[in-house]
Amino acid sequence: MTMLLDGKTQQEAADAVGVTRQIVSEWKSRYDEQGDVALDGKKRGRRPGEQKALDTKQETRIRRLIADKCPDQLKLGSHCGRARRSLSSSSARPACACRCRLSATT
Repeated sequence: MTMLLDGKTQQEAADAVGVTRQIVSEWKSRYDEQGDVALDGKKRGRRPGEQKALDTKQETRIRRLIADKCPDQLKLGSHCGRARRSLSSSSARPACACRCRLSATT
């Protein structure tokens, strides 16, 4: 908005920030109606649980199926995010091909 207030055109402002002139026009309209508050960031994206691919029962079943598997067993590659926290576990199972050691309690 500073550029527009300094006399730049909407197209000049749009080019400077990498958006279309229409977006700058929408920002200006909101600014004219609501002031600085109109330019504050708003939450974006889906709300928790909205438009999930799986329902809760399916999600729980999938979690149980993969809970004690290593990435190579699931054909997910060789990185195991749990490896660091489970290496020190005294009840750890032998390492799988990805060299992680999942504890029996993980």
